[in-house]
Amino acid sequence: MKRFLVVGCGGSGGSTLAYMMDQLRSDLAAEGVDHLPRGWQFVHLDVPSAEEGGPDRIGNVEQQGGRYLGLGPKAGSYADLDFAVSRKLAATKALDSIATWAPRDPTGITVPINVGAGQYRSVGRMITLSKADALRAGLMRAWEDLHRVETHTVMKAASARLRMGAYSENEVPIVLIVSSMAGGAGASMALDV
Repeated sequence: MKRFLVVGCGGSGGSTLAYMMDQLRSDLAAEGVDHLPRGWQFVHLDVPSAEEGGPDRIGNVEQQGGRYLGLGPKAGSYADLDFAVSRKLAATKALDSIATWAPRDPTGITVPINVGAGQYRSVGRMITLSKADALRAGLMRAWEDLHRVETHTVMKAASARLRMGAYSENEVPIVLIVSSMAGGAGASMALDV
C-alpha cells in the first residue's frame, strides 16, 4: 500500500482523475470502504476559476474529495497577462526563459483567458507561470497532507483492511502527472508542474 499524489493538468487531466477516482471509490466500496484514503491525494489544475462538472455525470475531482486549483485570471486579456509575466521575469533578468515560445504579438491572441487556453499551449503556459506561486502552494498542501500523522494512521488501517500489502510511512509517495499532450492548458502546464 503506497501513498500517491496524482495531478491532473487541464480538462483532459481532470476528466481522467475523475474517472480514476470514481473507479477507485467503486472498487473500495466492494471491500466495505466508503471513501478514498487520505494517502491518495488528487489535485486538478486548470484555467477556469471554478472546476467544471465531471464527465459522464460522475462527480468532478473536487466533488469526489480531491482539490481544484483554478489558475486563470478572473478577467483581462492575454496581452495584459503577457505584460505582467514579462515584467516580473525582466525584473529578475529571466525574460529570455519565455523568448522561444511566447507569442511575438500578444495583442493578436484573442481567446478569453478566464475560461481556458483555447488550445494554445503558449497561452496555457503563460497562465501557469503567472500563478506559479499559487500552484506551488496548492501542490505543497497536498504533499504535506501525505505526511500527516492522521494520513499514516488511515493508510495503515486501509492496508490491513484491504490486504494490499504492507504500508510504510518511510516510503516516498509516488507522484503521477496526468495530461493530454494534444491539448492547450494541460499540455502546456505539464512540464512546469
